This record gives sequence, C-alpha cells and structure tokens, in this order.
Amino acid sequence: QKILEVGDLEKLHQLPRELQNEGARIRQEMETLAFENYQSFLATSECISSIHQKMSDTSRELTTLTEVLPKLSEAGEEFCETARDLQSQQRLNCKTLEWHDSLLELLEVPQLMDAVVRHGVSNLNFYEQAFELHQFTNKLNKLHPNNILIREISREVNRSMEDVRTQLCQQLQKTAPLQVLLRIVGYLRRLRVFSQTELAIVFIQSRDAWLQSLLQQKGALETAYTTLTNVTECYQNNLHEIIHQYRVIFSADARSYPGLQAGLDEHTSCEEILHGWVFYKVESYLGLLRAQIITIMDGAQLQSILDGAMYLSMSLGRSGADFRGLLVPIFEEQSRRLYQVATTRSVDQFVENLHSFAWERNQLLVSHTIDRPADELDVPQALETFLPLAHLTNAFVDVFNQLRLCTPKSLRSRMVQHTHVVVASLVEVILSMNDTVSALPAAKQEVFRDFVKCFAEEFVPFACSCVTELFQESSPLLDAASLASSLRAIYAPFEDDGLDAETRLQRQLAEVERIVQ
Repeated sequence: QKILEVGDLEKLHQLPRELQNEGARIRQEMETLAFENYQSFLATSECISSIHQKMSDTSRELTTLTEVLPKLSEAGEEFCETARDLQSQQRLNCKTLEWHDSLLELLEVPQLMDAVVRHGVSNLNFYEQAFELHQFTNKLNKLHPNNILIREISREVNRSMEDVRTQLCQQLQKTAPLQVLLRIVGYLRRLRVFSQTELAIVFIQSRDAWLQSLLQQKGALETAYTTLTNVTECYQNNLHEIIHQYRVIFSADARSYPGLQAGLDEHTSCEEILHGWVFYKVESYLGLLRAQIITIMDGAQLQSILDGAMYLSMSLGRSGADFRGLLVPIFEEQSRRLYQVATTRSVDQFVENLHSFAWERNQLLVSHTIDRPADELDVPQALETFLPLAHLTNAFVDVFNQLRLCTPKSLRSRMVQHTHVVVASLVEVILSMNDTVSALPAAKQEVFRDFVKCFAEEFVPFACSCVTELFQESSPLLDAASLASSLRAIYAPFEDDGLDAETRLQRQLAEVERIVQ
C-alpha cells in the first residue's frame, strides 16, 4: 500500500514479480529452515504432546488431591489429638512415677484389708485396723469420686467389710465372755448394717445357735433320762447367762445413744424380743419334757429330773421367767402314770403267782424276802410267809419308795381312788379263787385260809398305811377293814376265837348278810 502511494507505474509493474520472487525465496528459506530444524520441530511437537499429557495428569492429580485434602485434614487433627493424648499420658506416667511409692501403698490396701480380716477371727484387735482402713477408703472416695482406681479399692474394701460382718456374727455363736460380746456388738453397730431391733434379733439368734451347739456336742443320747438331764444341765449353766448378757448389752446401748429407745418403741423393743425368745425356749423345754418323760418309769430318775427342772425354773426366776407352775401338771401326770403302771403290773404278777401256787405247807417261806429300806414303815413279817404276797408287797414297797419324794399332794384323791380299785381287784381275785380251792384237800384249804387271813389282816392295812404315809397324813386315807371285810367269810368261820357256837353263828350270818347286801 505504501509502494502504491509513493511509487511509479513501472515499479508497480515489477512488484508482482518481486513479490513472487520474494515468496519463492521465503518458501525456499522455509524449506531450508524446516530441513535444517526438522529434529527440533519433532522434539517440540513431542514436548507439546508430553506437556499436554502431563497437564491432563496434573489436572487429574489436582482433582484427586482436592478430594483427599479434607481427609488429610481430619487425619492431621486426629494426629494432633493423639499427640496431645500421648503427651497427657506421658505427663501422667511421669506423675505416676513420681508418686510410685504412695500409689503402691494405696494398691496394697485391699490385700492389707484381707489379711486384717483373716486375723480378726483369732484376735478382735485386728478389727480396729479394718475399721480404720474402711474409714480411710471412704474418705478417699469422697475426695475423688470420679477416680476409677479409688472406686475399685473402695469396692474391694466394702466387700471385705461384708466378711467382717459375717465373722462377727459367727463370733456371737461361740463361747465368749461378756466383755468380748460387748466388743463384738460394738463392731456390728459401727458397721451400720443392722438397726437396733435387727441387731438384738441377730444377737439372740446367734446365742441360741451357740446353745444348740453345746447340746449337739454331747452327741446322740440313748435314753430319755440322759437327754433330759443333759438339756436341763445345759440350760441351767447357760440360759440365765445369755439373758444377763443380752440385758447388759442392749440396756447399755439404749443408755449410750440418746433417742435410741424411742425409735425402738415404734416397732418392737429389745425387752420384748428377749421375752419372746425366753418364752420360746421354755415352751420347747416343756415340749421336750412332755415327750420324753413318758418313757421314764423309775422314781429316782423322775425325782432327779424334777429337781433339775425346779432348779432351772428358779434360776430363770431371777430373770422373771419362773415356770415352776407349768412343771407341776407334767410331773403330776407322770407320777400318776408310774404308780398306775407299777400297781397294774404288780397285780398281774400277783394273779400269775397265785395261779401257780400249790397251797402246800412246804412252799411257805422261812427266810426274809421283803426289802426293808431305812426310815420306812415296818413290813409285817407275816407277809413273808407266802411267796405271792411277798412279791406283791415288794412291788408295793418299791413303787411307794419311788414316789415318796416326787408325788404332789394334788394327786392324793386320784391315787387313793386308784389304790382302792387295785386292792378291791385283788380281793375279787382271791374271792374268785375260793371256789377253786374249795375242791382241794383240807390241808390245802387250810393254807389258802391262812393266806386270805394274812392278806386281809396284814397286807391290806399295810397298803393303806403306805398311801397315808406317802402323803404324810395323820388320819388314814383308806378304810382297810372295809376293803377286806368280804374276805372274812373265807377264814372267819374256822377261827377259834373263844366264843360259843351260837355267838359265832350269829356273827357268820351277819357277815354273810352284809356281803349279800
């Protein structure tokens, strides 16, 4: 354009050729340049392709990095948190190392508590150390309520204190003086597990278990007499002592703690618990007495048991539990049963001996066969003549001697009535044998009449006098003449009393008429 503005026409005609030449030159140069720089162009093309590929890869990596960066941030935060925790643990470990000795002593508290509890069985002083350790752990637990170690130690110590409670209750079931029992109850109170009423119940139940263990130590007993003797002796030695210990311990507690007795009155007082237990023991003893005494048929054993039971009742009377009035019906009934059984057995034996007796003179006894205890009624010697009468008299003497010291006067009317029935039955037996003996020879009939006379005039009065002496009465309790009057008809007609025949006949008729009436 600039050439056109300033050039002439000739130059303008030459311009296309010049432009063509210039174009050919440029193309030649370009070809030369391309030929000379062919490798460079290839390298540049490859470089551009590589750069394009790498830019694509970089773009993808950047995209991935963009996605990973939040996770990396979170991991970094977790790492920082872990680092802080590790740093805290390191500081804690350093502090733990610094307080190692103190922590070791603290960790040994449960083991020390177990050792103290084990030794407390043999020595109560160790329980003081147990209470000190318990108080120490409770204080630590209050100061550090969120500390896991302190809570665990406190839990183990509390578990050991439960063993202490069990051991103390077991100690109450052993032989122990009052001072030791006071200490044990004091320890149980410091545990604050039982109320006053519950503690009183635990104490009385434990001492009752100890009392039962004393009875079990004697082993199985063969006879009712040894059973009652051992139980009575055990109660005599220990029952009043338990009552005394109970009252001393719990009356002292009520005075030592103001307001305690008022709390007890709302439910059950300690004294009512004691009364209930004493009532239970007395009832159980009386039940045992009723069950066992029926097999005791020996007067000396019955007297021994009566003395022991009366002494036991009097000893409990000092504690307000005298039950002697309840013993009277039991021993009264057994005395009556003993007398009834003994007399019934003697009557049966007498009847058996009577039927086997031969009614001959050569069978009459010469030696003394009747026992004569000192300070007793004189036994008529005539009763020793006939063997059945001697055995019968021995049986009566034996039963009266047995009952002499243990028969209450309230049995007088029943025993007198029973004696009347027994003697009357013996008279009936002899009367029934009269018809049998009347068919025997005259010599045997004479022996039988002598036997009947001895029975009527010697044995019947002797038996009546024994009953009178048994109850220490001044006047006779039984009419011997009336009991034996029916037997006179057997031997009276054959007696030579110095009367004339008419008078003797009148008497015999009057006697027969009285018998018939």
